[in-house]
Formats: sequence, structure tokens, C-alpha cells
Amino acid sequence: MLQHSPLRGRLSLSSGFLSRMAIDAQIDKLFRQTLILSKLFTKSWGRPTTLKELYLFKKECTSQRLMGDFVDEFRPNVIVKKERRSNGVYCGEFRTVSPHSLRFPAHYPAPVDQCPFTVVMPERGADRVCIHLAGTGDHSYWRREYGLATPLLEQRTASIIVPNPFYGERRPDGQYRSSLHNVSDLFVMGVSLISECLFILNWAKERYGFKHAAISGVSMGGFMASLATSNIPYAVGCVPLLSAVSAGPSYCRGVLREAIPWDVLERELRDRDYVRRLEEIPGCDWIHRAHENAARNNESLARSMMDILMTEFTHLYTYPTPVYPQATVALTARSDGYIMHDGLPMQDELWKGSEMRYIERGHVTSYVFCQNIFRECINRSFEKLEQR
Repeated sequence: MLQHSPLRGRLSLSSGFLSRMAIDAQIDKLFRQTLILSKLFTKSWGRPTTLKELYLFKKECTSQRLMGDFVDEFRPNVIVKKERRSNGVYCGEFRTVSPHSLRFPAHYPAPVDQCPFTVVMPERGADRVCIHLAGTGDHSYWRREYGLATPLLEQRTASIIVPNPFYGERRPDGQYRSSLHNVSDLFVMGVSLISECLFILNWAKERYGFKHAAISGVSMGGFMASLATSNIPYAVGCVPLLSAVSAGPSYCRGVLREAIPWDVLERELRDRDYVRRLEEIPGCDWIHRAHENAARNNESLARSMMDILMTEFTHLYTYPTPVYPQATVALTARSDGYIMHDGLPMQDELWKGSEMRYIERGHVTSYVFCQNIFRECINRSFEKLEQR
């Protein structure tokens, strides 16, 4: 009988494992359904002028790892809001503006340009500092503060918590939660965080004397951490958690596809004046390629255009490899029902020398129950920096 079989333990373990995978999949499914109720990109692809400036800036600056020069030229002030010390912990609240907004103010509806951030560190100081970026739907500080920053104090690691543009107190009027109005808003978020992370790291190293720095994030925050790391002109750690090397598959073929009003975006691509202005962007052939791809793949013009823009602005192969990719530790959930890797290389294939780790959970359950593993990845990244 089964209860006397030496295979019983193995069968029970396998059954329990499969059951957990099924539960994780159902939780991710519910998460997807919630996202679908909150529509994305309900207004536009974005102003043609904004898309033009984003495209040219990426071509001339971020694809060449020249954000350091830009930040040196457009260097905002930092305002101290509050500093306090309690039980051996220092906490400072600061405010600045996105360096990118100083050059391109029209990209930023108020108060998106404002960049508040919080520093948490041992009162006696620290050698390490990690910036924690927000994941999809994370509009507050508490999850990153209590799940990551506070426990990392035990390893004498300081943390800087930065809210994403268009999120939390940086959310523009009329935007519901994470429902960005324009496709270009996602790209503005990315280039903003590239400039902000570099500026804040430089400022923090000068103010507090940190020796080693890393940038981390979960889900969309992990992807943004990779973008930011690509433009740091010195060795830093990168810890992308539950993310991919491009946002394209998730928006074009994955769960977020159902949250996009494709008819709205399609109509805009049928507007001759709008299309003409996009076609006038120097060196840009998005419209021509979108028509070709739509005909070849038998899909709508809007879906083809989305795939082209997501590759243009979010695929990591269009950005530089970090100065020290060996300090990148990426974590992927094998049962992730939200982040898609279809047709994409893994992080260690794109950034040679980086380390991939895997966890047998879903997206939501990893985020809720695996903060300790997230911290292990952060510590591993710092160990690699320190052994360099």
C-alpha cells in the first residue's frame, strides 16, 4: 500500500510542490485580472515632440552611457525635509527634482518632476548603500522599508527608497493608481530614474561616504534598476528581482495586453497629422516598420507599433552593459504568471558574467513571501563588489 511505500515521501513532496505551483498560478491570475480592470495608456502614444526628444536623447546620451555628463550639467539642489535618529538608526527625508526634468520640463506634468527620497542607515554609518525602486503598483515606502531596508541594517547596509515617477506622491492629477495615461509616460519614467539614481548615488556617496552601491527593484522596479545601472559610469551592483530584460512581451503578448485600449491607440495611428509628425523624427522609421510588421504578422498597426516602441526604449540590449556586470544578481520566478520572458535572453546571457538565480514560486507569492531571498541577492551583489 502507498503508506508503506518508500516512494511515499517523494510522491507527497511532488504532490505538494505541484499543488503550490497551481495555487501560485491562480494568485497570479487574480493579480492579472485586477490589473486588467485598471486600463493603461488610455489617452495617447504621447506627444510627438516628447517621443522625438526621448528618442534623440536615448540615441545621443543613455545608449552611450553619457548620463554622467548630463547629470554634471543639470545638477538639482537637494532639500533636507527631516532627519531623525532613534535606536541606533538614522532616517533622513529629502527632496530634489529629476535632473532630466531640468532639460525637458514639458515631459513632466506636476508633480512628476518632484523626487522625494528617504535614506535609512545605521547611526554609526555604513559602507554599503542600496537604492530600492518601486515595483508595479507600489505607491508607498512601507513594503521596501520594512521588507528590505530595515532588515539590511543588520548587515550594515544603508538603503535609499525612491518613488517612481507617476507613482505615489509623484502621480499627476487625473491618473488612477498605476494607470499611465500615455505610452510615453513609461519611457519618461525610465529615463527619469536613470538620471535620478545616478544623481542620488553621487550625492549620497559624497554626503555619507559610502564605498559600495547597488540598485535593486522588484518587477517593474527590477527592470528600472537594470536601466539605471547601465548608465552608472562606475562599478555598482544590480539586483533585478522578478523582472525581464524588456517590457515588450508583457505589454504586447502577456497579461498587460488586456489592459490596453488598443482601439484608442489604433485611431491615433490613423491620424495623418499625428503620423506625419512621427515620421519627421530624424532617423526614425517606426511608422514604416509598424506597417510592414502588421502586414507580415497579420496584426493591428497599434500592436506592431507597441512592440517597436517597447524594443526601442525598454530592451536592455539597446543600452550599455554595466561597467561591472559581475555584480548583477538577477532572480526569476519559474512559475511567474505576470512577467514574460518569451523570446528574450536571460540577464546572464545579455550581461556576461552576471548571476541568475531561480525560485520555484509565482510572481505575487514571491513578492509576498520571499523578501529574505531578495535580501540574499542584494547581499550577494555587495559581496561580488567587495571581492572585485
